[in-house]
Amino acid sequence: MSTQLKVGIGVAVIVLFSAGLWFGGLLRVGPAKAPSLDRELNFPADFPQEARQILTQNVQTLRERILQNQEDAAAWLDLAIQYKTINDFDGAIEIWKYLADAKNHPVAYYNLGSTYHLDLKQYAQSENYYRKAIEANPGFALNYSGLHELYKYSYKQDGTLAADVLKEGIEKVSDNGRIDLMTALAGYYVEKGDKTQAVEWYGKAKLAATSAGNPDLAGQIQKQIDLLNSR
Repeated sequence: MSTQLKVGIGVAVIVLFSAGLWFGGLLRVGPAKAPSLDRELNFPADFPQEARQILTQNVQTLRERILQNQEDAAAWLDLAIQYKTINDFDGAIEIWKYLADAKNHPVAYYNLGSTYHLDLKQYAQSENYYRKAIEANPGFALNYSGLHELYKYSYKQDGTLAADVLKEGIEKVSDNGRIDLMTALAGYYVEKGDKTQAVEWYGKAKLAATSAGNPDLAGQIQKQIDLLNSR
């Protein structure tokens, strides 16, 4: 197996495991009917044989964990990602909807929003799930970033929704997540050719970074301001 493939699989597992730990305390799976653990794995034709073996073992391990404890949210989340890795979107969505219905799970809503946008191109569904993610966890910056990208690239692009949702997040998110949303908004205005708004929001982001005791980030943002002012 190539080093790139090994790293890709490893990163996917680490990211979702971390997400499960982060939000695990928010989830206690309720009486909603759990998805079957007997789902057949159907690999894409070009999926490497060695990777098939690794993924099959991952799935088996996760299913055993869930059989021991059906409330293991991290295992459910990771199992959904294993399904998505082989383009089994139905299997992944079934798990995420189960977690969402069981306890209003923020990560499940976010993953649904992302998948309906980027993979299934069902934009109204994506918007709906991103909104539910924001409602479930209004302090999570990625919920706003995901919805921003939906409005920016794919859906309801004629209005100001792409900017509005970032401003909404800036009011509700704290720490570095808030700074990320500010710089995203500044970058959005750069792409729109609105230098005044871009400089203003980069300035706010720099001030927030300075207040947070992050001079390196403040310096990076200042470079963006200088670049804009030089044009």
